[in-house]
Order: sequence, then structure tokens, then C-alpha cells
Amino acid sequence: IGRTLFYLAVALPIQIVLGLAIAFMLQRGAWARLRGFARVMLVIPLAMTPVVTGLIGRLIFNQEFGVANFVQKGLTGNPIGTEWLGNPVLAFVTILLLEIWQWTPFAALIFLSGLTAVPVEVEEAATLETRSFWVMLRSIQFPFLLPALTAILILRTADILKQFDMVYTLTSGGPGSSTELINLYITRIGLRGAFDQGVASAQAILMLVLTTVLSRMYIRYLYKGDDA
Repeated sequence: IGRTLFYLAVALPIQIVLGLAIAFMLQRGAWARLRGFARVMLVIPLAMTPVVTGLIGRLIFNQEFGVANFVQKGLTGNPIGTEWLGNPVLAFVTILLLEIWQWTPFAALIFLSGLTAVPVEVEEAATLETRSFWVMLRSIQFPFLLPALTAILILRTADILKQFDMVYTLTSGGPGSSTELINLYITRIGLRGAFDQGVASAQAILMLVLTTVLSRMYIRYLYKGDDA
């Protein structure tokens, strides 16, 4: 469970920060003209199933002909490729990178819809008082982004805690148990190893309880935080 919570604690904040940055880029400035095209491009990673993402990751991070090692050799000149999926630390970094790549567009699209809900008149009036980006974000835009942030936290927390397909396809939990998230562990205990259905069922129920508790916390302290 500790490995899964660390995976959640790293992947989710990065997705939120990058998604918010992309949403602001597409809302204003030169990138706003490409908003329609960008939305289509952002949907492409979301349209891929986790199994396909895992297979793509195996090709990208392959030690012999992967794109990652091709770029690394070009930058460093080292003829020996990095063993991404054979190193415990790098294998964990790899599944994090694929997780962030696939689901950051989801956060960006949700945040972009939240930003479009901000009344233009309110923003124009606020610009007469201040030009500070952070003041505008905190006082004007953030209240409209709270529902979007809550939805992202709930949905992505549930998805990350039940992550199985992509990691199983990419590393099968290895090397060793370095990328064995909680769902892979439950599967090994209940179906592949000891066949202990009781322990596996208890662990699955605990994961359901954890997901429910986290979702309630998000709603209580974020979505309704302005009413507290």
C-alpha cells in the first residue's frame, strides 16, 4: 500500500499542476487560437486503453531499440542504452511518466472548462484593480476551479488506486516487486500465488474504504470549503 500511495502522491499533483498550466495556455495568448486543435490532440492519450499505453511504453523504453535510449545516446554519446525496465528505480519512474503523459490531458480539459465558466466581466473588473496573475488566480478564478479540482482529485485518485492494466502490461510488477502496486499485489495473493481469496478480498475492501474516505475529504475540504 505504501508504494501505491507514493505513486498517487507523486503522479496526482504533477498531473494537476501541468493540467492547470496547459489550461491557462489555451485560455489566453497565442495558444488560444489553437484551442480547438489542442483539444483534439489532448483527447488522443485519453482514447488509448491502459494496455495499449503499456505496450507503447515497452517500445519506447526498450533497451535495444527504444526511443528513450535513442535520445539518451544522442545527448550523452554513451553507446550503452539504459535498462529502463530492468532497474527498480527507473522502472517505477517509467510507469509514473506514462501515467502522467496519459492523464494530464484529462486534468487540462477539466480545468479549461472551469476557466471558461469565469465571467468575463468579473475578470475585466478585477484587472482594473490588479495585474498580478496570482491575485487573479486566488481571488477570481480559483473559486470557479474548485469543482473541477474536486472532480479531478476524486476520479484520478480512484483510477490510480485501481491501476492494473498499464503496469501489468509494461512491467508485470517487476523487476522484483518494485512496481507492484496494490491491485497487482491483490491479484497475486488471490489468483496467482497463494490463492488466498479471503486476504485478497479483505485488501480489496480496504482499498474501497480508502477511496471513499479520500473522496469524502476532497468534497468536504475543497468543494464545500468556501461554505465552511
